[in-house]
Amino acid sequence: MTTENHAPQNNKSTLVVPPQNELIRLLKLVDLGYIDAIEKQIKLLEELDSQYIAFTQQVRQYTLSFQLYKLEKLIVELFKNVK
Repeated sequence: MTTENHAPQNNKSTLVVPPQNELIRLLKLVDLGYIDAIEKQIKLLEELDSQYIAFTQQVRQYTLSFQLYKLEKLIVELFKNVK
């Protein structure tokens, strides 16, 4: 399901992506390398809308394995697709 604030990623499973302002907030934390703050933001997104869980699971996987470069790349790519 895609709405004005959400955009799917073309992948095997469709991700419901948070709005741009949430992606920007998350990207700033990734740029700073604040793992704990990223985890808090993930939890907030999950509480905001359960549709974000597939997205937050992917973000959490990159965060817990300290693959911040891959996480940044993912967020930037998704940001381009969010309307």
